[in-house]
Amino acid sequence: AALAAVLSAIGGVLYQPDEGERAATWSIRRQDARIFFPLLYLLWIAVALALCWAQFAPEPTALLQRITLPPHEGNGAAYSVLARFSAVAIGLAVIAMLLTPIITNTGRLIMTIAQLITRKFVQPGLDKLRNEGIAQGETQGRAAAYTEFRAWLNRREAAIARGEPFSEPAPDEAGNL
Repeated sequence: AALAAVLSAIGGVLYQPDEGERAATWSIRRQDARIFFPLLYLLWIAVALALCWAQFAPEPTALLQRITLPPHEGNGAAYSVLARFSAVAIGLAVIAMLLTPIITNTGRLIMTIAQLITRKFVQPGLDKLRNEGIAQGETQGRAAAYTEFRAWLNRREAAIARGEPFSEPAPDEAGNL
């Protein structure tokens, strides 16, 4: 009864109501399911491979021997690996359930920091470069237009000074500017 009361108190502290839609079997929010299930499958596959290696390898590594139950000799070795895996499968699901919010919230924190860096440092720098490029382009465009117009005026004044007719359209009329 004392254990149930302690667990109930801990559950009351940890419980946070969530209005999000849940997948009934695992009680995982749908938005977290894209993290939970790949993580769970990855844990299951890693443990299953470790158990197979410990069972079938001629000499498993010392670390693998320490973290897995001793291999069972005899017939039906694949069944013994399956039995050993079934002993840890639910525990791995609990580990995945505990790791999912940590991974999700860490990812959100990283994305928030990335957006903050982008808004505070990257975007102003890009805006400054874009504005400088626009100003430089406008300056170069004006200089080219002034040069072209000045050349036209010089040709026109030279033709007038020589008394020749000048019928060349101005650069702005010819569509060159």
